[in-house]
Amino acid sequence: MDFFDFLKPKKVIKGYIGFYNLTDWWLHKLSDEERKIILIRYNSKGEKNPLTEIELYGTSQTIISYLSSMYTTLADVKFLLEKIEKKLYESFDESDNRMILDMHFFYQTKIGFSLKDKENNLYLDELIASCNKQINFAKKAANAFKKEYKKQPLPSHVGYWRLAVILEKEKKYEDSIKICKQALSQEWAGDWEHRIERCQKKIEKQV
Repeated sequence: MDFFDFLKPKKVIKGYIGFYNLTDWWLHKLSDEERKIILIRYNSKGEKNPLTEIELYGTSQTIISYLSSMYTTLADVKFLLEKIEKKLYESFDESDNRMILDMHFFYQTKIGFSLKDKENNLYLDELIASCNKQINFAKKAANAFKKEYKKQPLPSHVGYWRLAVILEKEKKYEDSIKICKQALSQEWAGDWEHRIERCQKKIEKQV
């Protein structure tokens, strides 16, 4: 570095990267090539790039929601996903209900990606791992839903449902029942009682 480099004006990172205080991550955790790939994906046809150049004074998205959308946008660039996901976890604030809900839906997004990646030899293992991540987060998500949407029932829970389906197909009926009972106890919407009854009948037939 030249002795006078510190006197040179530094390029100001604006846009969503600047707004969400992601400048350090953008400049020091991503390579030039990785930044180029991302900028091309967000190219706005010769206008200022929304990631780094536009003037942004506010947005309704949390940083978790924004990084999740970036993860989705770059889903086919797999070597970038790990870095985006790591930054997403680092940015998570569990005291913020909106971030909790956004994290719940991020885990749901990961389940969807794992489900589609059937050419991967570890497809099923990764799908189950994605389900378990959302399940392990389920209590926090349920509490956040109840605080944000008072008097409304909880929505369905993809992680619980998908794992219950997998376990039933593998004839692990007792494990499937356990998952269904856990989802039912947390009040997630779903056909849990019907699935429990069906698995119980299959267990009885095995005796």
